[in-house]
Amino acid sequence: LNELKALLEQAIASGEIEQESGSTALNDLQDIETETGKESPRSGRITRRLEDMTEVISAAGKAGTAVLKATPVIAALMQAVKLIF
Repeated sequence: LNELKALLEQAIASGEIEQESGSTALNDLQDIETETGKESPRSGRITRRLEDMTEVISAAGKAGTAVLKATPVIAALMQAVKLIF
């Protein structure tokens, strides 16, 4: 999650993702962090937030390095959610 956060922040700073969309994605990431810290995390909620983040990243007009690196990280996290929760 830390790697994904760093990539999102990099994408926002470099203009790969618009500020508003980037803030939405970072809020989704915060929700994921909160949910995973619960005693009984809801995998569906985590997956939905990851899907929302994928949509934001896919809609980014400028697919630079950070966006290209973030996409497989999100996919790996989605697979991990299925296995862990």
